Amino acid sequence: MEDWEINLSLGREELIFLLRLMDLQTIPGLEAEPLSRLSKLQRETAMATARHSLLARGIIQHPAGAPEEVEIDATTAGLVTSGLRACASITASRARPGGTVITRYYHFLSLAPYLVVEHSSLEGGVHTFQMTKRPEAVLQRLSSLLNLQEQGTPAGEGGEVAEGTFLQARQAAAEGEEISIVEAILRKGGLDEETARGLGLALCQLLSESSLIRVDFATATEEGIGLLEGPEGLWLLQRVESPPNSVKVVPVSPETIRSLLQRWVEHPTEEE
Repeated sequence: MEDWEINLSLGREELIFLLRLMDLQTIPGLEAEPLSRLSKLQRETAMATARHSLLARGIIQHPAGAPEEVEIDATTAGLVTSGLRACASITASRARPGGTVITRYYHFLSLAPYLVVEHSSLEGGVHTFQMTKRPEAVLQRLSSLLNLQEQGTPAGEGGEVAEGTFLQARQAAAEGEEISIVEAILRKGGLDEETARGLGLALCQLLSESSLIRVDFATATEEGIGLLEGPEGLWLLQRVESPPNSVKVVPVSPETIRSLLQRWVEHPTEEE
């Protein structure tokens, strides 16, 4: 059995047309008013073009005896609306300096039997939808997106630093300041010398930055982390909401992140 079943690719306007056909405005991964910047004529032209394309591809059809109307099949409708019907979702994104942000959405429709839809938004406005019945397939996709390979674990005990201080250090690194300057900002914020040095190096020589958000719609709870990949390995970031707001920073191994992902993928909601 293939890990991923069905592969539906839709252009941005095609997706919008299908949503309108189902009286929907948007879905996760699509802006709230996707055609708001177009004139009325441009919107009408875009929707007419999308309609012809979807008919030619067989994604929509004319009902028997109604040549002026169109309808969408249940499978396509189910894939496109998966983010609106999920019991839980994981949003994962990764960006490299100077590169584009890759974002994928994993919508958990059922846990018994297991059923997950992956929604990816690609360059050029293409949206892809795939479905799997295997937790291992979701875990593999997430691990690949986050580039969890054989990175080492940076030195340092980790700690908490005020959010403003962390953002200041991050901005200094982005502006090309020396590592010693960034490290000094972090040490002033309360991090120990080894942690400040390692995190400062990661910020100044950033290889990638990722974020993971798990939403449990059954209990209306949300959990999220950030990941920084530097030359020495991975740093896990978590916001601490209790005032004053701070950021918890911890050096981690790829195995630790895989274990977290496995827990999320196998138990995405507390009400199972």
